[in-house]
Formats: sequence, structure tokens, C-alpha cells
Amino acid sequence: MNHFHRHRERWSLRQLIVAATASAALLLGYRASPVLAAAGNLDPTFDGDGIRVVNLLGDDRGQGVALQKDGKIVVAGYTNAAGSNDFAAVRLNSNGTLDPTFVPVNNGGQLSGGIQIVRQSGDDRGQAVVIQADGKIVIAGYTNLFNNNDFMIVRLNTNGTLDLGFNNGGIQIVRQSGDDRGQAVVIQADGKIVVAGYTNIFGNNDFMIVRLNTNGTLDLSFNNGGIQILNQPGDNRGQGVALQADGRIIVAGYSNVFDPNDFMVARLTTSGLLDLAFGNRGLRITGLSGNDQGRAVKVQTDGKIVIAGFTNTFDPNDFLVMRLTANGNLDTTFDRDGIALASLSGNDQGQAVAIQTNGQIVVAGSTNTFGLSDVMVARFTANGSLDASFGSRGIIAQGLSGNNFAQAVALQTDGKIVAAGSTDTFNVSDFEVMRLLGQ
Repeated sequence: MNHFHRHRERWSLRQLIVAATASAALLLGYRASPVLAAAGNLDPTFDGDGIRVVNLLGDDRGQGVALQKDGKIVVAGYTNAAGSNDFAAVRLNSNGTLDPTFVPVNNGGQLSGGIQIVRQSGDDRGQAVVIQADGKIVIAGYTNLFNNNDFMIVRLNTNGTLDLGFNNGGIQIVRQSGDDRGQAVVIQADGKIVVAGYTNIFGNNDFMIVRLNTNGTLDLSFNNGGIQILNQPGDNRGQGVALQADGRIIVAGYSNVFDPNDFMVARLTTSGLLDLAFGNRGLRITGLSGNDQGRAVKVQTDGKIVIAGFTNTFDPNDFLVMRLTANGNLDTTFDRDGIALASLSGNDQGQAVAIQTNGQIVVAGSTNTFGLSDVMVARFTANGSLDASFGSRGIIAQGLSGNNFAQAVALQTDGKIVAAGSTDTFNVSDFEVMRLLGQ
């Protein structure tokens, strides 16, 4: 029943340097309120201190975040509260409290309003969430209900209940004969749902993309069957998906075809075919000299493509951001070579990206620079340099007294930054949502 909303917190060295606080408070390990509001600071209007932890009574992992038009925050992922993992979603009011109108009473009364758990008999892992124009909530991930993993998509009504009009039950499982893992989801202007991930149906992993009609059935006009698998040399894992203004589909991830991994980006036509006018016959594989893993992608209003992830080129990992022109070439106006880095001194892994209306790029993930893992957020200017007005020279690291990981990020209309993931501060993992000031 306890959904944790107050907590003891550790300070990172970076916070000690940046914030002006009383030395006694620092020694005790408590966060003191910043003297002045500044970009990158925790937002005290969000649950009183900027962080909300929600316990779903199991090992709970927040994986995706989406913002409703009314400012409410939807976080999706999975929990093993009932044994095996199940898709789970939490909705918060804009002030960080659980929204009691979201599934007012569910799961046999074990959980109060604000939480939805979609229970099946398999191991089901929600990985991403998006909100339709009509307010319905689409969660994508994968399930091993039929032994091998398959793409799984769930749609909820605006009140959090399963939308029974979606594939006649609220759930769509796209079955193949391989190990198929949905990782990202986006909604087209016509309401069709595009889910991207990867499959090993041909041996090594390949990018896999599925398109559903608005009613949850496979869109047979997409690659003549609803499914596109990009069978390419190497091990290739799709991690993110975005749409260009003309409806073409961008899928990003990584490939080891040139060993070690490099960022890999593919573009599909609106009919689901590989777009040969993009990059090198539909693909762009680019990286530094280390192990580079693309984890998320967004398309700017000017059509340029931003991919975020991490690299161990300079050992250990650093945030890595790459920007391509609309046709798939490296954008040399972005940090002079199309590639930018953000680094503390630890293992820094970028997992999510968002683009502000002014063109600045926000990347969220984690760092273990200060011991246990903290949420790490970096902000880049439109030209690829770190934004000195954000945090400490463009970077913040924040965390509770355990390990903290951001897997998703979204931007409010007022510029505030919402990062979502999980924390093990209270022994097992719980959903964690953090809101930062944007200016």
C-alpha cells in the first residue's frame, strides 16, 4: 500500500560543488533546497522535492514516460508483483501525486488508484509508452507467453482500463518464430501504431518493425503483411523509433557489423520498405572507435535526426549524441563532426533523448561516477556544445541513497524536464520519476 513519497537522499560530489548548502547538512547526506531556482535543479513543486518513488509491491522497473495534454505524467514498465513480470503503468498528477482517477481500484484492491498492472501468465516487459491524440495510452514491449519472446502491445483507455476494442481484448501479441523484443513505439498522424525492436529469426539479431491499424490489427499494407525485418549482416538491435514530417519511419539502434558496435539508423518509406535514398541504401552505420550503442532517436522540426546512447571509446562509457541530416549524412554543423559527448568520470550511459522547442537537446541516463548509480541528464545547445546554463557546465547527477537509473525523458510545455526510471533505494526496485527545472 505504501507508494513512497518522502525519502533520504545522498549527495553527489557534483552537487556539493554546484549547490550552496550548509556543511552540517552535507555531512548528514540530506539534500538542502537550492538558494535560487536554476536550470537542472530538482523542481520542489513536484512531490515537494522533485522526486517521486512509486512502489508497485514487487520489483518494479520504469522504462518509458509520456505526458498528457492536461499535464499528467504516465510512466510505463513492468513489475513482478504477481510473480512473473507484467506490464505496469502509473499516472501522476502534475504535482507528483498519484492520480486516483486512473484505475480507481484495481488488482483485487491490493493497489490504490493511479496504478494499472496488466496480468498475463508470461514474462511481460513494457518498454515504451505513447499517448494517442484521443488520450488513449499505448504501451509496447515483449512477452514470452508462447515460449520465445514476441512483440506485445497494450492499449489503455484514458481512465487506465484495458481498451477492449483494441484487437478485441486490449492486447496484441505479434508472433514470429524467433526471439522478438519490442523496444519503442510511435503513433502516426493517421493513428496507426509503429513498434520497433529486434528479432533473431534469421540467426543474428535484426531490426524489426511492426505497424498496427488503429484497432490493433496488423496493417497488411505495411511491407505486405504488417512486419518488416531488416535482414543485414551482423548483430543489429533496434532501440528507438521516430517519424519524419512526411511520414517516413526512422529506426535507430546499434550494429556490430564492423566490430565493435556502432550506431545504426535505418529509414523506411511509408509503405514499410527500406528507403534507398537514405544514407547508404537505407542505412547509416557510424561510430567512434569503441563500443557505441544507440538507444533513442528524435527528429527535429528541420528534419535532422538526433540519436543518443553511449560509447566506451574513452573508457569507461560516456554519453554519445549523433546528429544526421534528413538524408542520413553526418551533420557537420553539430559539434563540427556530427558527434558530441557528455562525460563525468564514471560509467555514463545515455538512454533517452528529447528536443526542446529552441532546439536544445536533452539526454537522460545514469552515471556511477560518485559510487552508486545516479540519474544523469545532459543538455546540449543546438550546435552540439554542452549548455553551460544547465546544471554544472551542462550536466546534472541526482539520486537517492540507492542506485538510480533514468530510462526515459519527456519535456513539459513549460520547459520542465521529466526523467523516469527506477531506484533500488528501498531494497527492491521501484518506479522513480524526477522533475528538473528547465530554466
